[in-house]
Amino acid sequence: MEDIIRKDDQADSLYVFNDKLFAEYVDFNKIKDEVISLGIPVDETIRLSEIYKYVVKNCPSEKQHLDKVFFENIMYSQLKNIYINTFSEKVDIDVFKGRMKTILDKIKRNSDIPFPYQQMATEDGFYLMDLIQVTSTGTKFISGFNIEEKNGQLKSAKILFVEAVKDKNNLSRYFIAGIDINFEENFILTMIRNIGDIKEKDLDDEEDYGYNLARTIPSLYKYVKSEIIDVLIKKIDVIDKEKDRKSLYSLCKSLDDELLKDIRKVVQEKTSNTIKRSVNELMNNLYDLEDRPKQSDKEEITANIESLMIANYIKTKHGSNNAALSKMAKTKRLPGYTTKIKFMGNRANRGATQSAGSKQPVSATDMFHSLYISFKQALGLEVWGMSWFEDYAHTDLKKTKVLQTSIYSQSTQFKIIFLPRRPLNKEIIHYVVRYINRQRQQEIDNK
Repeated sequence: MEDIIRKDDQADSLYVFNDKLFAEYVDFNKIKDEVISLGIPVDETIRLSEIYKYVVKNCPSEKQHLDKVFFENIMYSQLKNIYINTFSEKVDIDVFKGRMKTILDKIKRNSDIPFPYQQMATEDGFYLMDLIQVTSTGTKFISGFNIEEKNGQLKSAKILFVEAVKDKNNLSRYFIAGIDINFEENFILTMIRNIGDIKEKDLDDEEDYGYNLARTIPSLYKYVKSEIIDVLIKKIDVIDKEKDRKSLYSLCKSLDDELLKDIRKVVQEKTSNTIKRSVNELMNNLYDLEDRPKQSDKEEITANIESLMIANYIKTKHGSNNAALSKMAKTKRLPGYTTKIKFMGNRANRGATQSAGSKQPVSATDMFHSLYISFKQALGLEVWGMSWFEDYAHTDLKKTKVLQTSIYSQSTQFKIIFLPRRPLNKEIIHYVVRYINRQRQQEIDNK
């Protein structure tokens, strides 16, 4: 059960919606839909501040619900750079709350947040997104925190960490990290939105900015991990780059094999014998008996020709119809298809290619098939582009709309970037994360 501190109802006549700086982070249409579902009347031109004022005045019992909707909408709509950590620690609720209190006390000591709101920020949970607006550059604070439990055990904890920054037009902005800790599945998501125009610190701005201003996504993640995540969870799993890259490769290859299985079968059945005979004849004509390549070299040449024939077959059959293979993936009920790969080969070589966009699998490109033999022999993927079907439950095979991602495996972090500009939602984020995490865990279990 969530224990949320709320604004005292007797102050409804004095209520002011203070923080408009969160507006760029929300999907307002989704908030309106949630409000309508509560039976609260809204029109097309209503603003979030007006919704809050109406609720505080007319149905204060719904304020907590509205706060949670606002909180989760900020967390899951636009924070599209997602770092994934896993952990093995079992944390008692009281221990977790004690650790959270330590974090809050430290932030309060170094914050410009007014004292009354600092008092509201407790380890039992709170939402302050509508109450405070911070424009003092470099100020760090937690605007919302909730915990959920089940049968006396922690189920999840969510935190919105905010840093006040200035953009290059000297306008106040919020640089936000949403932290989602799942205790049932032992993963932590740190979700950040890119703000590419954060103002750089001037030499005479030292006092305003301080020494720890996070101006980039990696620096904000590093700060949040050391100051919050590592305090809350003591046993974070060490990133294993080699296993992660191998797991991405295995998943990518299995999806490609399933997608093109029928096409490869047709091409191989109709061309395999002819290609083998032709390769043998070419070798006999080109080399003297003592100089002829080994059988393994012949097989590699044969496989390369077959791969190129498959590329030609796809191009001839489907031409510029980028949606054909996408529909095929949907018909096969795959989670999606690969759009980009950057891999390491087993001969100290590398390869990379990508499709023209989210609606075209990389296997529709000639370059992919030119690299296919090297790809089959790869040791792992450094970067993997994947388009995921938004209808991931496959309720309708005609629904082929996709959500494109780039997945990066690095020595100190594992990150998924969701590329569409449109807002996301918690369900699709968790679906993608769970799918990837299962593959990463399977690689560990198979070792």
